[in-house]
Amino acid sequence: MNTKQRIEELTKQLNHYNYRYYVDHFSEVSDKEFDMMMQELQELERQYPEYAAPNSPTMRVGSDLQQEFKHVRHNIPMLSLSNAYSVDELLTWYDSVKAVYGKDVAIAYEPKYDGLSISLIYRFGKLAQAVTRGDGVQGDDVTENVKMIERVPLYIDQPDIKAQSRFEIRGEVLMPFESFAKLNKQREANGEEPFANPRNAAAGTLKSTRSKVVRERGLDVYLYEVPLRFTSKEWEQDQCDLMNYLFGKGVPTAQSFHVGYCVKDGNENYTIDTDCFDRERLEYAINDFVLRRPLMDYPIDGIVFKVANRRLRRQCGATSKAPKWAIAYKFNAERMITTVRDVTFQVGRTGQVTPVVHFDPIPLAGTLVRKATGNNADFLHEMHIAIGGQIEVEKGGEIIPKIVVGVDPCATKDFKEVTYPKYCPECGAPLVKDGSNYYCIGESCPAQLQARLEHFVSRDAMNIQGIGPKMIEEWINGGIVKDVADIYESERLETFFSTRIILSRAESKSVPAHRVLFALGIRYVGASTAKLLLKHCGSINALAAFATACPEQLIRIDGVGVSIVISLGQWFSDKKNLELLSRLQAIGLQMKEKIAHPSGTTQKPLAGLTIVISGVFEQHSRDEYRAMIEQYGGKNGSSVSKNTNYILAGDNMGPSKREKAEQLGIEIINEEQFLNMIENEKL
Repeated sequence: MNTKQRIEELTKQLNHYNYRYYVDHFSEVSDKEFDMMMQELQELERQYPEYAAPNSPTMRVGSDLQQEFKHVRHNIPMLSLSNAYSVDELLTWYDSVKAVYGKDVAIAYEPKYDGLSISLIYRFGKLAQAVTRGDGVQGDDVTENVKMIERVPLYIDQPDIKAQSRFEIRGEVLMPFESFAKLNKQREANGEEPFANPRNAAAGTLKSTRSKVVRERGLDVYLYEVPLRFTSKEWEQDQCDLMNYLFGKGVPTAQSFHVGYCVKDGNENYTIDTDCFDRERLEYAINDFVLRRPLMDYPIDGIVFKVANRRLRRQCGATSKAPKWAIAYKFNAERMITTVRDVTFQVGRTGQVTPVVHFDPIPLAGTLVRKATGNNADFLHEMHIAIGGQIEVEKGGEIIPKIVVGVDPCATKDFKEVTYPKYCPECGAPLVKDGSNYYCIGESCPAQLQARLEHFVSRDAMNIQGIGPKMIEEWINGGIVKDVADIYESERLETFFSTRIILSRAESKSVPAHRVLFALGIRYVGASTAKLLLKHCGSINALAAFATACPEQLIRIDGVGVSIVISLGQWFSDKKNLELLSRLQAIGLQMKEKIAHPSGTTQKPLAGLTIVISGVFEQHSRDEYRAMIEQYGGKNGSSVSKNTNYILAGDNMGPSKREKAEQLGIEIINEEQFLNMIENEKL
């Protein structure tokens, strides 16, 4: 694989993981794995900028925006945090901070909550709006839902805050372990699928379209940051003092500490030695949280370190994704050894048969874990997985548990070797081996049909809301559906359909063709691959012609491999699949990819504009303004030219830039004008 292909692969994978995490509230990889991939992509893009994609995840914050909610633009972008996994990485970060100031600075630390970022906006002391982080530039308006959270103050009776037309404080909405356990117990009693972890439960609850659900499920909130632009000059500017001040006014703030030890001064008074950030103090701070973490009633997955003096932060600045004055230390993944009790086999939509390893329950990251995927036959062999044998299971960052170490079953007295079945556990059809995987070839396998239908109606595919696994299972057992087209054609299904399902099904006919292709569930054709294929072929019918008549045309597409082309050829050569495609087309599903005209798209306020920054600024650093320009769709210019649209000027603007701007007739704007222009979404 060459460099360009590797960059494309990393971009595709990371964008997929971002979507799954922020929109589906599901983690497919650990934070550490994600960050290592991100670091690799950043380094490759630095060396080969010509290969960087416009949608590169290195240039933006992950997005949790949803169509069901009104989108609200943040006055100041809500960025994410850079991560560290060792004390050495923290010390390297501190060296970079210290280099900015030329001296030691005080560092504060506080819990890193594992929930959803939220911004609470107060007008003259009254809660006016609550907005999620979204994509960092704009978020979802969830005001009515947030008002249902008991600890959220609807009114802050404090003179400094009541005097402000806009006061903003940011933090995290999360679900305490007690509420999480109670919720899952209720869901299991109702025959519903339990939530995987507290973050998923909190996300699903906060984005509910019924505010009553939020109150019933017992969400909580911790607030930890006031954007500097909204801070009163009279307030203490130290992070810990600010949090204590707000807590005293009834605001549920995060507990914040200084990195340092208590020492005696010359007058025998105890003070905190804050201006020192060394290995010993860091290890003390980390161990302090590690020891207290099991006693906490809410999920945390790390510690946030930040420059304590809030006024000094401007000098550090920010990248397009994260502030440079703060960093998140992530806890190591929790691991435990347990005993394997059984291995079962489940059948997916493509017929792939995957082993599921069941073991003695173990507590990991706030949940009781009982099973993990066994991946395939080779994995079972390599991990020495046997019934009665032992395995080590990891669950880092509240993700789905995975087996990381297998203990040789020969070390256990009583064990039973695991062998793959020769026939499908659901329909009895023979299994065939393809690489490391086994596949069921049964044409009427109910498990495959169940998985195909679930995939077809899912959010990333046709997004038909209201149809769940239990409903689909009932249809299959009753012989009501035999393929995905029956969802639209079968009259017997109408008795199952609520108004919500009927409306959503009608809306699905407008879903773009690339999502229809993805919904078909063709092996190796994921969401990104489907979009890539239709970008080149134009329609599903044209793709079918290429796949069966001239597959070499598809292999020439960057990002499309031989396995994908073979799979497409097999699928489109099957008469039953072609008949299904014809029925879906007659139903009215989109088969042709629509190319949006640029004039018809919603543009960001700075789209197509090049802005040059010059001078020293009061409200934000130059790096922060550069990040804002990129996030709002603009381009940062390095020098003034005829292609420059505006110059954002602060104090001490360079005389040569001013002279050239006057010669070329380029408008010079100050930071207040710039911020107002963004807030009004126009220039």
